[in-house]
Amino acid sequence: RWEDVTLQQYQKLFNMSFENIDENNIIPYLSVLLNINEKLIKEIEENDLTNILTERLSWLNTELLVIENPIIKFKGLEEYTYENNFNLITIGEMVSFEMLIEQYKSSYLDSMGYVLGVLLRKINNGIRENFDANNIERYKEQFKNLPITDCIYLINAFFKWRNKIYKIYEDLFG
Repeated sequence: RWEDVTLQQYQKLFNMSFENIDENNIIPYLSVLLNINEKLIKEIEENDLTNILTERLSWLNTELLVIENPIIKFKGLEEYTYENNFNLITIGEMVSFEMLIEQYKSSYLDSMGYVLGVLLRKINNGIRENFDANNIERYKEQFKNLPITDCIYLINAFFKWRNKIYKIYEDLFG
Protein backbone atom coordinates (compact mmCIF):
# COMPACT_ATOMS: atom_id res chain seq x y z
CA ARG A 1 0.00 0.00 0.00
CA TRP A 2 1.27 3.46 -0.90
CA GLU A 3 0.23 4.75 2.53
CA ASP A 4 3.00 2.56 3.97
CA VAL A 5 5.73 3.97 1.69
CA THR A 6 7.73 6.69 3.43
CA LEU A 7 9.27 9.73 1.79
CA GLN A 8 12.70 8.14 2.19
CA GLN A 9 11.60 4.85 0.56
CA TYR A 10 9.96 6.77 -2.29
CA GLN A 11 13.18 8.69 -2.89
CA LYS A 12 15.22 5.46 -2.91
CA LEU A 13 12.80 3.77 -5.30
CA PHE A 14 12.95 6.61 -7.80
CA ASN A 15 16.70 7.01 -7.43
CA MET A 16 17.17 3.41 -8.60
CA SER A 17 18.83 3.14 -11.96
CA PHE A 18 16.21 2.80 -14.64
CA GLU A 19 18.86 2.56 -17.34
CA ASN A 20 18.87 -0.56 -19.47
CA ILE A 21 15.47 -1.68 -18.26
CA ASP A 22 13.84 -4.09 -20.64
CA GLU A 23 10.94 -6.49 -20.42
CA ASN A 24 13.16 -9.08 -18.71
CA ASN A 25 14.27 -6.97 -15.75
CA ILE A 26 11.35 -4.57 -15.26
CA ILE A 27 9.33 -7.08 -13.24
CA PRO A 28 11.03 -6.29 -9.87
CA TYR A 29 10.38 -2.55 -10.36
CA LEU A 30 6.74 -3.16 -11.19
CA SER A 31 6.44 -5.45 -8.19
CA VAL A 32 7.66 -2.66 -5.88
CA LEU A 33 5.59 0.06 -7.57
CA LEU A 34 2.40 -1.93 -7.56
CA ASN A 35 2.93 -4.14 -4.53
CA ILE A 36 2.05 -7.18 -6.62
CA ASN A 37 3.88 -10.50 -6.55
CA GLU A 38 6.40 -10.89 -9.42
CA LYS A 39 4.84 -14.19 -10.55
CA LEU A 40 1.44 -12.54 -10.85
CA ILE A 41 2.88 -9.60 -12.81
CA LYS A 42 4.29 -12.03 -15.38
CA GLU A 43 0.80 -13.44 -15.92
CA ILE A 44 -0.90 -10.06 -16.45
CA GLU A 45 -1.43 -8.96 -20.04
CA GLU A 46 0.32 -5.75 -21.10
CA ASN A 47 -2.87 -3.68 -21.54
CA ASP A 48 -4.16 -4.78 -18.15
CA LEU A 49 -0.80 -3.97 -16.57
CA THR A 50 -0.87 -0.49 -18.10
CA ASN A 51 -4.38 0.06 -16.69
CA ILE A 52 -3.29 -1.14 -13.25
CA LEU A 53 -0.24 1.16 -13.31
CA THR A 54 -2.35 4.12 -14.36
CA GLU A 55 -4.88 3.48 -11.61
CA ARG A 56 -2.37 2.77 -8.85
CA LEU A 57 -0.21 5.79 -9.62
CA SER A 58 -3.04 8.24 -10.30
CA TRP A 59 -2.66 9.73 -6.82
CA LEU A 60 0.63 11.27 -7.96
CA ASN A 61 -1.28 13.74 -10.14
CA THR A 62 -3.71 14.83 -7.45
CA GLU A 63 -3.70 18.55 -6.74
CA LEU A 64 -3.11 20.02 -3.29
CA LEU A 65 -6.41 20.97 -1.72
CA VAL A 66 -6.50 24.56 -0.54
CA ILE A 67 -7.71 24.38 3.03
CA GLU A 68 -8.21 27.30 5.39
CA ASN A 69 -5.77 26.87 8.31
CA PRO A 70 -4.61 23.37 7.37
CA ILE A 71 -3.61 21.15 10.28
CA ILE A 72 -1.85 17.89 9.57
CA LYS A 73 -1.22 15.19 12.15
CA PHE A 74 1.26 12.79 10.64
CA LYS A 75 1.51 9.32 12.10
CA GLY A 76 3.63 9.46 15.23
CA LEU A 77 4.35 13.20 14.98
CA GLU A 78 2.86 16.30 16.49
CA GLU A 79 0.48 18.56 14.64
CA TYR A 80 1.90 20.58 11.76
CA THR A 81 0.55 23.27 9.49
CA TYR A 82 1.67 24.89 6.27
CA GLU A 83 1.01 28.11 4.43
CA ASN A 84 -1.26 27.10 1.56
CA ASN A 85 -0.66 30.39 -0.21
CA PHE A 86 2.95 30.06 -1.33
CA ASN A 87 2.99 33.76 -2.25
CA LEU A 88 3.18 34.39 1.52
CA ILE A 89 6.43 32.44 1.88
CA THR A 90 9.00 34.84 3.27
CA ILE A 91 12.11 35.82 1.36
CA GLY A 92 14.15 34.19 4.13
CA GLU A 93 12.31 30.89 3.71
CA MET A 94 12.77 30.97 -0.05
CA VAL A 95 16.44 31.93 0.19
CA SER A 96 17.02 29.10 2.70
CA PHE A 97 15.42 26.61 0.34
CA GLU A 98 17.35 27.84 -2.70
CA MET A 99 20.63 27.84 -0.77
CA LEU A 100 20.04 24.25 0.34
CA ILE A 101 19.38 23.13 -3.22
CA GLU A 102 22.52 24.91 -4.43
CA GLN A 103 24.69 23.77 -1.53
CA TYR A 104 23.81 20.10 -1.88
CA LYS A 105 23.17 20.16 -5.65
CA SER A 106 19.80 18.66 -4.80
CA SER A 107 17.59 17.09 -7.40
CA TYR A 108 13.80 17.16 -7.16
CA LEU A 109 13.87 13.88 -5.21
CA ASP A 110 16.70 14.90 -2.89
CA SER A 111 15.13 18.25 -2.07
CA MET A 112 11.75 16.87 -1.01
CA GLY A 113 12.76 16.80 2.65
CA TYR A 114 13.99 20.39 2.45
CA VAL A 115 10.66 21.50 0.98
CA LEU A 116 8.86 19.95 3.92
CA GLY A 117 11.42 21.43 6.33
CA VAL A 118 10.75 24.90 4.97
CA LEU A 119 6.97 24.63 4.58
CA LEU A 120 5.74 22.60 7.54
CA ARG A 121 5.52 24.29 10.93
CA LYS A 122 4.96 22.55 14.22
CA ILE A 123 1.98 23.71 16.24
CA ASN A 124 2.64 24.23 19.97
CA ASN A 125 -0.34 25.08 22.17
CA GLY A 126 -2.26 26.22 19.09
CA ILE A 127 0.53 28.55 17.91
CA ARG A 128 2.46 28.00 14.70
CA GLU A 129 6.24 27.93 15.18
CA ASN A 130 8.36 30.37 13.20
CA PHE A 131 10.74 29.13 10.55
CA ASP A 132 14.21 28.38 11.89
CA ALA A 133 16.84 27.78 9.22
CA ASN A 134 19.17 26.33 11.85
CA ASN A 135 16.84 23.35 12.27
CA ILE A 136 16.36 22.49 8.58
CA GLU A 137 18.50 19.34 8.72
CA ARG A 138 16.62 18.13 11.81
CA TYR A 139 13.30 18.77 10.05
CA LYS A 140 14.48 16.95 6.94
CA GLU A 141 15.52 13.96 9.04
CA GLN A 142 12.25 13.98 10.95
CA PHE A 143 10.08 14.15 7.85
CA LYS A 144 11.82 11.33 5.96
CA ASN A 145 9.47 8.81 7.59
CA LEU A 146 6.26 10.56 6.55
CA PRO A 147 3.99 8.52 4.29
CA ILE A 148 4.54 9.74 0.72
CA THR A 149 0.78 9.90 0.20
CA ASP A 150 0.57 12.50 3.00
CA CYS A 151 3.20 14.87 1.66
CA ILE A 152 3.62 14.47 -2.13
CA TYR A 153 0.81 16.92 -2.88
CA LEU A 154 2.41 19.68 -0.85
CA ILE A 155 5.84 19.03 -2.38
CA ASN A 156 4.50 19.01 -5.95
CA ALA A 157 2.36 22.11 -5.38
CA PHE A 158 5.43 23.95 -4.07
CA PHE A 159 7.56 22.99 -7.08
CA LYS A 160 4.79 24.01 -9.50
CA TRP A 161 4.60 27.39 -7.76
CA ARG A 162 8.41 27.73 -7.76
CA ASN A 163 8.60 26.93 -11.48
CA LYS A 164 5.89 29.49 -12.20
CA ILE A 165 7.79 32.16 -10.24
CA TYR A 166 11.02 31.34 -12.09
CA LYS A 167 9.22 31.55 -15.42
CA ILE A 168 7.67 34.92 -14.55
CA TYR A 169 11.01 36.35 -13.38
CA GLU A 170 13.18 34.44 -15.87
CA ASP A 171 15.28 37.46 -16.79
CA LEU A 172 15.98 38.29 -13.15
CA PHE A 173 17.15 34.72 -12.33
CA GLY A 174 18.82 34.03 -15.69
